[in-house]
Amino acid sequence: MEHAGFPLEFLILVGATTIVATFCHYLRLPTIVGFIVAGMVVGPFGTGLVGSTPASRQITELGVIFLMFTIGLEFSFAKLRQLRSSFLGLGLPQVIGTLVLAALIIKYSLNFPWSKSIFLGCLVSLSSTAIVMKLLQDARETAAPYGTTTIGILLCQDLAVIPMMLALPLLTEVQRVNVPFSWNVVGAWTFKLASVSTLLFLGGKYVVPFFLERVTKTKSRELFFFAMLLLCFGVAFAMEYTGFSLAFGAFIAGLMIAESPYGRQATADIVPLRDNFLGLFFASVGMMVDLKFMAMKFHWILLTMIALLILKSGLIFVIGRLMRFPVTTALITGLLIFQVGEFSFILADLGAKGGLFVAEPAVTFARALE
Repeated sequence: MEHAGFPLEFLILVGATTIVATFCHYLRLPTIVGFIVAGMVVGPFGTGLVGSTPASRQITELGVIFLMFTIGLEFSFAKLRQLRSSFLGLGLPQVIGTLVLAALIIKYSLNFPWSKSIFLGCLVSLSSTAIVMKLLQDARETAAPYGTTTIGILLCQDLAVIPMMLALPLLTEVQRVNVPFSWNVVGAWTFKLASVSTLLFLGGKYVVPFFLERVTKTKSRELFFFAMLLLCFGVAFAMEYTGFSLAFGAFIAGLMIAESPYGRQATADIVPLRDNFLGLFFASVGMMVDLKFMAMKFHWILLTMIALLILKSGLIFVIGRLMRFPVTTALITGLLIFQVGEFSFILADLGAKGGLFVAEPAVTFARALE
C-alpha cells in the first residue's frame, strides 16, 4: 500500500471509519470513539493500510480550519451572559489553575524549560468539547445542573484556545532565544496582537459586510458559500503570513462574519462541513496511536490518567464547592472534563512546528519518562 496513492488510502480510511463508527453506534458508544479506533486499525501502527501521508495531514488541517472558523461564527455574547456563573466562576479558574499547576509540576519534576512547561500546561488544561457535548446530548442532560455547568466550562476552554494560540509565537521565540524574558519578544507579540484587533474591528464593521452584501444580491447560495470559503482561507493565510497560525486566522474570519448580518446563514452552510472534517481529524488522531508503545508504557500512561483525574476533577470540585455549587454537580462536572480534548491535539501540532513539542507525541512522552 505504500505506493497505492492518496485516493485509495483515502477510500480505505473513509470505509473503515464508516464501518467502525456504525458498529460503535449500535453499541451505544460515541461515534468519535469509532473514528479514533478506525484510524488505529488502518493506520501505520495498525494494519498499515494507510500510511501517515502528507495528504492525511492536509485533511486534518482542513478539519481544524473549519472547526475554528465555525467557533468564530458561533461566538455569542448572549450565550456568555447566560452561562456567566459557570463560565467565570468555574471555567476561568479551572483553565488558569490547571495550566499553572501542570506547568509547575512539569517544570520541577521533568526539568523542562518554562516555555515548554507552560505550553504543556495549556494542553492539559483543555477538555474535549465534542465528546462531552455528544455524551450530554445522547443522555439528554444538557439542561441538567451539571450539564449547563459543564457547557459553561467547555465554552471557557474553547475561548481560552485563542489566547493560547496568540501566545504560541511568544513561547516559540522564548524557546528559540533560550531566555526567560525579552522586551523585544513581548513588544513584537503586542504589536501583532494590536494589529489583529484592528483587523478584526475594521473587517467586521466595514469590509466583510460590504463584500457579503454584494454577494447576497446575486441570490446565489453557491456563490455565497464560495465567498465564505474565500474569507475563511483568505484571512487564515493572511494571519499565517504575519506569524500566526492558519487555525487562528480562520477563527478571526469567523468572528468578522459573525459581526455581520450574514452570520446565521454562514453558520448553516459551514457547520455540516466542519462536522465531517472533524470526523476525519479524529481518524487521523487514531492513526498516531502506537499500541505497542502503549503496551510498553501502560503503567506510566495509567499513572498520567490518574494524575489528570485528580488534578482537573479535584480542582473543579474544590472551586465548585467554594462557589456553593451542590456536591453532585461539582463532582459529576469534574469527572466529565478531566480528559484532554481535540484542541490539545491542535495546539500540539502548532507547537511542534515551533519546536515546543516533538511531532510524534509518543516520542515526547517516552523521553519524559526516561
